[in-house]
Amino acid sequence: MFLSCDIGNSQIKTGLFSEDNLVESGIYKDIDEVVSIFSHQDIKYTGISSVVPQLSKRLAALLDRESISYHLVSVKSHLNLTIDYKTPLTLGTDRICSAEGAYYLNDKMEKDEIIISVDFGTATTINTILYPGKFIGGLIAPGVNMMGTALHSNTAQLPQVNFSDFESTIGSSTKSSIASGLINSSLGMIERVMKFLAMTYNTQNIKVYLTGGNAEYIIPHIDFKYVYERNLVLYGIKAIADLNSAA
Repeated sequence: MFLSCDIGNSQIKTGLFSEDNLVESGIYKDIDEVVSIFSHQDIKYTGISSVVPQLSKRLAALLDRESISYHLVSVKSHLNLTIDYKTPLTLGTDRICSAEGAYYLNDKMEKDEIIISVDFGTATTINTILYPGKFIGGLIAPGVNMMGTALHSNTAQLPQVNFSDFESTIGSSTKSSIASGLINSSLGMIERVMKFLAMTYNTQNIKVYLTGGNAEYIIPHIDFKYVYERNLVLYGIKAIADLNSAA
């Protein structure tokens, strides 16, 4: 069995694979909770993506203790994608794995095709892949929850809102106006990227893959074609770890 482990800013996601099939996934708050998986499953190899270095070090130590081989994903890993990015050493592994997951699930990329992966997490990230598999960068913005908290914390009168406060694009109350601003700022960012890519590369063949814990708040308001895969990053981790285990 293979274990994908995605260590994020607010939670740890895991995916258990039998060959190429994802058979089980989980969400944890602490590394110590992940250890319980090792005692119940025959795990031979683990792939790790982390944006929290101290937690990945703790997990690596636990894997060493259990004598389980692992690969810690970095921009220096062997990748299925070619990285065309001015500051590759600052490129987050979460973005790499999100893009790798979309590239993997897309199967065979067409010459006029562009792939976008969008991760609605603590931050919202958009990652762009050109044919035949070139990562060219993207966008990083505050996540919708972060934006809502910032508005509430940094203003005297604006309330904290729930996404159920959304009524329409034009809010008729302060709460619905804030909810509309949070949702439409994310949607507008994606749509602007799609428009820019279509014009720049003269194609309408743009595949959008969505993931992340905040995706559920955005998806009901989307009017373009997309593929939602909650485990997109876990697939990306496996694709990279497979490549590196054979290297």
